[in-house]
Amino acid sequence: MSNGTLADFYLALQGPAGTRRIEIACDVARGLSYLHDDCTRHIIHCDIKPQNILLDGFLTAKISDFGLAKLLMANQTRTTTGVRGTRGYLAPEWFRNMPISSKVDVYSFGILLVELICCRKNYKPESKIEAQIVLVDWAYDCYHDGSVLTLVESDEEASSDIKRVGRFVMTALWCIQEDPSLRPTMKKITRMLEGVVEVPVPQFQALLSVRSWYHQAQDGQREGPISKSEISLYVLEVAYGKGTIDPSGGSVIDAVDPNLEEPESPVHSAEGSNWSVKGDDEEDEDP
Repeated sequence: MSNGTLADFYLALQGPAGTRRIEIACDVARGLSYLHDDCTRHIIHCDIKPQNILLDGFLTAKISDFGLAKLLMANQTRTTTGVRGTRGYLAPEWFRNMPISSKVDVYSFGILLVELICCRKNYKPESKIEAQIVLVDWAYDCYHDGSVLTLVESDEEASSDIKRVGRFVMTALWCIQEDPSLRPTMKKITRMLEGVVEVPVPQFQALLSVRSWYHQAQDGQREGPISKSEISLYVLEVAYGKGTIDPSGGSVIDAVDPNLEEPESPVHSAEGSNWSVKGDDEEDEDP
């Protein structure tokens, strides 16, 4: 494609204007809706990320790279398969030994949508403000505090239509719900983005429960202080699928090293690694 990938714009000094980013988000949403519901054989892409969104001469977005996609059988909505996709865009259920559905694409799209709104990557360890290292965490803070304008304050065009930015942020927060059953379908997400249906107030129970734990610790109900970085590591555990925070002991187990660079390519199996991408000859189950 003449304009490369969406990832190229994240690295550019100036990305697409706010209105164009909104149209790109809608293009991707409509494309995923088609794959999930309108194809004769429904498809789960499994690797939605900026590098797999191509932009043509008119900056119209096209979903590409179906190398990790899963083709569902007739009347099949879920499948059992090995972990496939790219760190930072993987839904939590990939790591919970449970069947996956098109909702894994919804989660990945939610991360992509927040990145599009702010024109930056989800994980930015070099951020001078700690609260902004994990973009989805910062986006929720801004939404919760009623300061969504902060996310796009450097974008004059987006700032002039803050109501639509708020709708997009709310939609993204629905997409990244930890429970896949709470995530809307891509068809409904498309209607949310287009303003056809009202976006309800999103739930964010997983993040709120950890923050409650954080405040309990600060109040002396749990031994030892817990830093904001540990809260961010929980978000990374959900987003990147590495490490867990144990609320009972307050320890961070095998947490993501914030100094590690996010890989640009899909995660492949390697000796001594917990990550794997399986081939198309694996056996699927239809629960």
